[in-house]
Amino acid sequence: MARLVTQAQAGKAQAQRLADRVSAVFVPVVFAIAAVTLIGWLAAGGSAASAFTAAVAVLIIACPCAMGLATPTAILVGTGRGAQLGILIKGPEALENTRRVDTVVLDKTGTVTTGRMTLTDLVAAPGLDELELLRYAGAVEAASEHPIAAAITAGARLRLAQPDLPDISDFSAHFGQGVSALADGHAVLVGRRTWLAEEWALTIPSELARAAEEAEDKGQTATFVARDGAVAGVLIVADTVKPTSPEAIRRLRAMGLRPVLLTGDHERAARAAASQVGIDEVIAGVLPSDKVDVIKRLQDEGRTVAMVGDGVNDAAALAQADLGLAMGTGTDAAIEGRRPDAGQRRPAGGSRRDRAVKEDAQDDQGQPRLGLLLQRRGHPAGSVRPAQPHDRRRRDGVQLGFRRHQQPAPASLPRASPQKLTIS
Repeated sequence: MARLVTQAQAGKAQAQRLADRVSAVFVPVVFAIAAVTLIGWLAAGGSAASAFTAAVAVLIIACPCAMGLATPTAILVGTGRGAQLGILIKGPEALENTRRVDTVVLDKTGTVTTGRMTLTDLVAAPGLDELELLRYAGAVEAASEHPIAAAITAGARLRLAQPDLPDISDFSAHFGQGVSALADGHAVLVGRRTWLAEEWALTIPSELARAAEEAEDKGQTATFVARDGAVAGVLIVADTVKPTSPEAIRRLRAMGLRPVLLTGDHERAARAAASQVGIDEVIAGVLPSDKVDVIKRLQDEGRTVAMVGDGVNDAAALAQADLGLAMGTGTDAAIEGRRPDAGQRRPAGGSRRDRAVKEDAQDDQGQPRLGLLLQRRGHPAGSVRPAQPHDRRRRDGVQLGFRRHQQPAPASLPRASPQKLTIS
């Protein structure tokens, strides 16, 4: 962290580069004028002391010291103060980009909300046991780093009499859709309703669809579970809006910025969260690739876009945005994919645009935390390895009892601990 702060302080902003070019011409001119002044005084019969005094006065008054020192001094102070506030600025270009931003696109889970979801309810299909459903869903989700997965796994271990979950194999994360694996010989899918219905051609029972709609009307998130070729139930998880989010949105609006909520959650759940923080424009139900398209569309409208996110699904959108802010509690791919990165647990009420998202400066053990990364545009997104032959085999391994439409296997993204912040 200290090395990155030092690198940011050593970088040159565009204004500083301009000042250096001007100084390269202006300084020799000042020395020449001082020399002419010295010679002129001597030629006019003035004393040597008076001549040198006049020449030195020209140097002191006209030398562009302030021009050369103002920008680097401001960067030095700003990056140092940012580090104290839990904000890591990776380069001066990011600070310059903040003044051009007019639209701030925010992910919902973990950015506007706390990201600490809890399992509130589960509904099993007729004839199925709820605890058995939870046992299999918790086992599969235990291998995922998504906040919803963590909530389901924690809820399963809390509610089951035997908290030990079954071993799984052939686990695969389907980009922006859900997860699949084999658990005790059963093919289990956990994910979006549309993913189960469209890609796996599964029918959603009316009882489960109704339970999901009621939860989404309350701003909760419904996740469906399928086992051995049939939809087995729906899990309801709830998240809470960060207490600082409404104030952060209010200050963004006061600065003339346009906030937009961009999320993969259902529209009803997204609008419920947006209404609590004061965001009018909501774009919901989008896949990770669609998030990139939304950013591009806003840029095509002539807007300068800042994207705030924390999950691996946000990495591509963070890289596409003019200013990317990755939450420090997010995945490595998101942190690497951003342009500038916001690494806080809560949207701050900061008065500057580069502090629109701010986190606690200490972790749970009271240790200093550097969360907000600001990186210049043009850096590559977080590394995504190409699909490998065994990826397809793993997906085939969970097709027992399912009829799946033929689609190319997506590249899998690297997983990382949501609490680990790795910066390169």
